[in-house]
Amino acid sequence: MSFKFLQRPSFLHNVSCLGFTNCPRVYQFMNYGRFPPSFVEPVYHPDKFNKLNSEEVKELMHKNVKPPTTSQSASVFHDPHLEKLVNFVMKSGRKAKAREIIKEAFEKIKRAQVRKYHLANDSAKLKIPTNPLEIFHQALQNCKPVLTVTPVKRGGVVYKVPVALDDTKATRMAYKWLVETSREHEPRRNHTGVFFSDRLAKELMDASDNTGKTIKKKVELHKLCEANKAYAHYRWGK
Repeated sequence: MSFKFLQRPSFLHNVSCLGFTNCPRVYQFMNYGRFPPSFVEPVYHPDKFNKLNSEEVKELMHKNVKPPTTSQSASVFHDPHLEKLVNFVMKSGRKAKAREIIKEAFEKIKRAQVRKYHLANDSAKLKIPTNPLEIFHQALQNCKPVLTVTPVKRGGVVYKVPVALDDTKATRMAYKWLVETSREHEPRRNHTGVFFSDRLAKELMDASDNTGKTIKKKVELHKLCEANKAYAHYRWGK
């Protein structure tokens, strides 16, 4: 028997107003977890599994494990950082289109770096990376900020207080900056033929060399934190 009708607002309205003439419309929805708290996260990657000791493996053998998600893969070609970039580029759930854009950007990075490699002399060739994934990881690492500012109100005045960032938040800001900077373009009526994949490829190559608009955003944020370092003690006060 299907119980989908229980989720319809009309059904809930009829139930809540049963026996009453002038009652307000009431909607009641219950959210339940898919898995109980006893289920543990899966260890799907061989590198993570090899880091577990024998006691941890025995403990996992007698526990219920959640199934891996679609983004969790044990393939040697799987890159979690690249999957995260796909999610930031994606719009309206079109993940296949986002993968296609990133693939085009990586192809352009490969062509540009190989061209630069062949034009360089023998000593400079050793310093020119040609792997787009290597360039992407270096760009992501260079774009991570160390500090940020948070608003704190003291005596009716809002101060910008510098605070330290953990690796998760810093990585998220780096993804956001890379994508937002690549989406800054001229109006459609003045389009010059430079697409999002071109701008993303250029921004990744510039960021891997510690240049470009994304690196400029990080430097400006650090300068703002330096200018407001006198208010750092407001972070812990009341």
